[in-house]
Amino acid sequence: MTFMGLLKKFPEEKDVVDYYVRVRYGNIVVCPHCGSIKVYQRNSNVKVFDCGDCHNTFSPFTSTIFEKSSTDLRKWMFAIHIFLNGKKGISGLQL
Repeated sequence: MTFMGLLKKFPEEKDVVDYYVRVRYGNIVVCPHCGSIKVYQRNSNVKVFDCGDCHNTFSPFTSTIFEKSSTDLRKWMFAIHIFLNGKKGISGLQL
C-alpha cells in the first residue's frame, strides 16, 4: 500500500480513530474509570471521549504509542505499515 492508497482508505483523521476504536474496543468503548458503555465522542476533538455516567474525559489512545503524539494518525498508520511489511526491517532514519 502506498501513502496515497492509505490516504484514500483514511481520508480524514477521524477515519483512523474510528478504525482504531473498532480494532481495540470492538465498537463498544468502555469508560476506563467507571466501566460504563455510555461513552460519547466529542465533535470538537475526535481523539477525546466523554463518559455519560461519571463525566470522565479520556482518550482511546491512553497507554499506547499514540497517547501524546502530535503526529497525524495517518502518518503513524503508514509508518507501521512500512515497518511491518519490510522484508529486512527499516531504520528510523530511513523511515
